[in-house]
Amino acid sequence: MQQDAIYQTSTMAKVLADQGKLREAAEIYRHLIGANPEKTQYRDALAIIEARLQAQTGDRIKTAVGRWLSFLLVEKRYHYLSRIRKDQGLKGREG
Repeated sequence: MQQDAIYQTSTMAKVLADQGKLREAAEIYRHLIGANPEKTQYRDALAIIEARLQAQTGDRIKTAVGRWLSFLLVEKRYHYLSRIRKDQGLKGREG
């Protein structure tokens, strides 16, 4: 996110973070840390944002794995039912 320096303030970073735009907020805090390395509040805010980003990533992974497992179960049921139908079709022809 390339922003003019005028918009790279801690207030803008807080607003972006509150809006859920964590990557953009983190970028601003990194810029602020580079310009003001003595201000520990920027480092603290960045640490919180990075923790939230990791939590979001973890949630996305959990969601993806859950969907994948659901798909596998549906596929397994489909194959099971297909085998039953096939077996029933063969039995019907024998009788």
